[in-house]
Amino acid sequence: MAKLLLVRIVRNTIPGQPRMKYPDIYDAEEVERHRLGPIVYDGGLARGEDEEWALLCVRDELADKYVKADPRNFKVLSEEEAEEWLANNPQLQQQPSETVSDPNRLLAIMAKRMAGLPLSDEDKRALDPDDPTPGIRRVPKKLHELFPVLKRRE
Repeated sequence: MAKLLLVRIVRNTIPGQPRMKYPDIYDAEEVERHRLGPIVYDGGLARGEDEEWALLCVRDELADKYVKADPRNFKVLSEEEAEEWLANNPQLQQQPSETVSDPNRLLAIMAKRMAGLPLSDEDKRALDPDDPTPGIRRVPKKLHELFPVLKRRE
């Protein structure tokens, strides 16, 4: 199964080191193997704060291991708590609702339009942010959009 895990990250004050300092037990390779979706940051460090939080969906055993070892820096959230965290996440809410996933395809579509050529069905699908064809994509901001694995267990 999967759990929603909140991770506390602090500003690293050691010169020449990465800006973000994760908890000591946090193992990026281990997280990569066990994570079930993206890592969503709240952007606190970028806003000049001394800490920020990141939400990720991981396998139960990893979430339990981290929370047991370091409950100050790791928290398991319910889906309702995670939805509230996402809704109040300034970095996520400031992102545009759509993004370009294939700039070369969009340039080709623009060239066709400027030349007065018709668009193919694939070109039209690329312009639809809800279609999986590379081109323009909708930016996921809701819990089940970010972590579809949670939908499958309902």
